[in-house]
Amino acid sequence: MRLTKGPPVLVRDFDFESKPLWFWYDKPTAVLTSISFMDSVGGRPDHDSLTTEVAPLDTRAQYVDWLRHIFVVLTTADVLTGHNIDRFDLPLFQAQLLRQGLPALPKLTTQDTMRLVKKRDASASQESLINYVALKATCPIGMPIYKHHLSIPEWEDAAMGWSDEVLIERPMSDVHGHVHLREVLIEKGYLSPPRAWSPTRK
Repeated sequence: MRLTKGPPVLVRDFDFESKPLWFWYDKPTAVLTSISFMDSVGGRPDHDSLTTEVAPLDTRAQYVDWLRHIFVVLTTADVLTGHNIDRFDLPLFQAQLLRQGLPALPKLTTQDTMRLVKKRDASASQESLINYVALKATCPIGMPIYKHHLSIPEWEDAAMGWSDEVLIERPMSDVHGHVHLREVLIEKGYLSPPRAWSPTRK
């Protein structure tokens, strides 16, 4: 995060959805199916920036062009934030780049809400965090804060490309809820500060 005076810090909250492609010794390869993202500028959430994009999977060329576009989305923010992005979303995206021979992600600054204060015997899932009464976040414009649940048939419809609604509402609810959850966690001193994320192993 910028420590010197300058333009307001741009924090971009994001979440990917994906589906398995192939199983190899119980380790599936995956393809991205959608992304949602929303910006906070100078500590103020910008609801007009809330965006969800469904990945174009009709041809390899379309998908690769979309990955290049998402690369720009992820690398033009001062800080990236989300839930479990350090160990899941960013490595998942990095794998897409590797498989398509695209440049690797650069070092990034992230604030992952999995990095909370030390604790024991307390759920740190985003769903739990947004539903703890004492952490209940509110949206200043009245948008509901929730995590959209999916049944197995809904997941199957999304994976087959039969229902884009699933690929839109789930990550969108995750991102919007996370934006306001992060505000509460920072206010109460529960969230670790932003830190460097590296695309290579240490």
